[in-house]
Amino acid sequence: MLLNRHIEANTHNGVKTQLSMHFVRTGLLDLEHSTTFGLLFDKRHSSDYGDFAYCDAALVDVLRPRAEAFINAVEQLVRSERTA
Repeated sequence: MLLNRHIEANTHNGVKTQLSMHFVRTGLLDLEHSTTFGLLFDKRHSSDYGDFAYCDAALVDVLRPRAEAFINAVEQLVRSERTA
């Protein structure tokens, strides 16, 4: 999405910022999707750089449908921008 609009980000945090600025604040993506992206980003970051990363089946049961909804929203947005 960012590349399709020639938006660059040099860091993972930059991606979060650009996503919020260009897609959430403009209403193209729901705030809930931004929140989900942030939660998943934090989990990935803690598993890569933290001493311990906690994730159990209950957390997966909560986050998986939210992640799938985020992916579906992004795919729909990309498809709609291709046809515009």
